[in-house]
Amino acid sequence: MRLLAILASIILLCPGAVWLADDSALPICADEEFLAFFNMIVEHQLLFDGDITSASMLNRASREQMARRETYQTDLPLCADAIAIERLLIQLGGDALARSALDLAGLPAEDNPYSQRLPSDQARIEALLSARLGLDRSQALPADQRAAPACEPDDWAQLDAAAAALLDAADSSSDQIDRSQSLTAIDRLLRWREAFIETLPQCAESIELIQAMSAAATDAAAFHAFTYGGVSLERNPFPPLLEASIATVTSWRDTIPPALREQAAPSSISALTADRLPSCAYAELSGDIDDLQADYAALMERADAAVTSVRLAEFGEAQLAFRNTRLAELPLCAEALELRWWASEALADIALQSAIEAGAPASIWARPYTANTNYEARLSSSWGNLESALQSPGAAPSTGAGAWSIAPECGDNDHIFLLTYLVPELTKLIDAALNLSQPDDLAEFIADSYAFRQLLWANLPRCADALETGLIMRSVAADTVAMLALELAGAPAADSPYLPKITSDIERFSDWTSQFNETCGSTNGATTYYVVAENIANVRSCASTDCFIVATADRGQRLDVVDNASNWYEIVLPSCETAFIAGFLVSQTPPTR
Repeated sequence: MRLLAILASIILLCPGAVWLADDSALPICADEEFLAFFNMIVEHQLLFDGDITSASMLNRASREQMARRETYQTDLPLCADAIAIERLLIQLGGDALARSALDLAGLPAEDNPYSQRLPSDQARIEALLSARLGLDRSQALPADQRAAPACEPDDWAQLDAAAAALLDAADSSSDQIDRSQSLTAIDRLLRWREAFIETLPQCAESIELIQAMSAAATDAAAFHAFTYGGVSLERNPFPPLLEASIATVTSWRDTIPPALREQAAPSSISALTADRLPSCAYAELSGDIDDLQADYAALMERADAAVTSVRLAEFGEAQLAFRNTRLAELPLCAEALELRWWASEALADIALQSAIEAGAPASIWARPYTANTNYEARLSSSWGNLESALQSPGAAPSTGAGAWSIAPECGDNDHIFLLTYLVPELTKLIDAALNLSQPDDLAEFIADSYAFRQLLWANLPRCADALETGLIMRSVAADTVAMLALELAGAPAADSPYLPKITSDIERFSDWTSQFNETCGSTNGATTYYVVAENIANVRSCASTDCFIVATADRGQRLDVVDNASNWYEIVLPSCETAFIAGFLVSQTPPTR
């Protein structure tokens, strides 16, 4: 790690370096300042270099991180690198401690929102450094001459709406909630942080606010993680930090000049859905669950007999029918969704195993996809959870068909999050399927499909429209694997029971996404481009690096370009707003992996 610091010094100070343009509206830091901040990153890596394997290690690391946070906030000056690094280090420290607290509590990796939602620390550090290393700092102003641009009226509206959404998301941190709700609260807070922090306008009046909101989301999520791990309120290190950050956010909102509040245009930011599905109800439906279990058991008997490609295809038809009828009849309440999801995953797992036993190459199962996930065990737990919910003392009697609890409606930001962060992952998976040529390629595709479905379960907004769409996305990812494996087992592709289902699901998925194109106005004539930046690309409010960053796009992400006549390409965002990206960061040809 110290070698990284030396390498950075060479890149920064070598007279022959190729300098990049500054990509921030904030003042740039000088070389010596940046190197000092870079050393803080190295020290963070050293602190969290090994696994935290005991409560005493977690306690010690927590104390060290709290001390480091005081250093970050005291020593960092007003310049772009300092602000970005401070924010990242506070996030990384809080997330690492929270992830470890959940690990120590015995939470499986596939259920840990920090493991499922967030890239590795190293990936997040590299993403930041890729944007900051190599900048021309020769024109950096002295500290006493630096100034950030003043916030515009529309900036105040966006910031105020984000602050209100954060206060709403963090409000549950003072509540006494059960373990499952703790995980839901963590996921909601991390999702808010991902969706908004990097897109907020950086201007003079917003710097302290954005840092406080990022810290508040991080600390509130970590508070829940420590609570989940059984840490008492008195020993939990995050409540005082959270209280301080919330006080900063609240104070900022109280100081917005009335004239600016009235002048500002309404913002499209709204609070994210609470992600808490209602619990299932109606005790007398436990008999229906018994029938569902019996049907599932009969399906498993058919799987045991699927030793030829013909029998395997018959099993495929049977499991699709079971999913499309019996499972699809389940409502969107918490325990039923869990059962529907893990029953579908267990069936997908069995279909792949059966294809190999029926003659598909064993090499397509080259990786331990289920090493961290025992689907049958999770399904067994889901059966029990649903039965317990239906037989709970508070369950109300049914009033007839359709009386099940239902999921809440999705908000604008749930749709934006789904379109921006999850839909591109499915698109990449479909593109990969179309480019398969060898069984070895299929092994990698299967691994990617499993990873996508775990990502989807961990991150899918728990609201009606998103859940319905997410279930379609899950089916496409899993059924494509089953179809390809069945073909390798000797079944003709034209006879595959999965192909009509995949086609139908993709049509339904396209119909869903087209709703947003219609809402935004027709995007006919738009050209599809792909991000070819090494890591992420900044999307800006206008065609200049002086403009605010309104979103980021990952390498390989598809973009709808409506104007490519200049060096800055105009694109349409999922929110229906237009924005701009530098032309050299995109291409009509997808990048290689």
